[in-house]
Amino acid sequence: RRKAYAKISQILSSERRERLKNVTKEMFAAVYGTENLSTRHLVQPRTPPMSEAAKQAMDALRSAGEDITMDFSPQPVLDEL
Repeated sequence: RRKAYAKISQILSSERRERLKNVTKEMFAAVYGTENLSTRHLVQPRTPPMSEAAKQAMDALRSAGEDITMDFSPQPVLDEL
């Protein structure tokens, strides 16, 4: 999510420059600046299913050939934002 929010911040500050040029960057820094340095290299590519129905839906998608991981743990990322 960190990477997605950074990209959203970049897009909004560009597309809505007059109104948001500094707001999105400051908000991103305020939220993600509190994250411990020891976890900043980790991302969670997909949110784990929140209910049994969500789990069953993911299983159905997998059975239809979708490439959906079964490992929802945070994964290291090599590239920086």
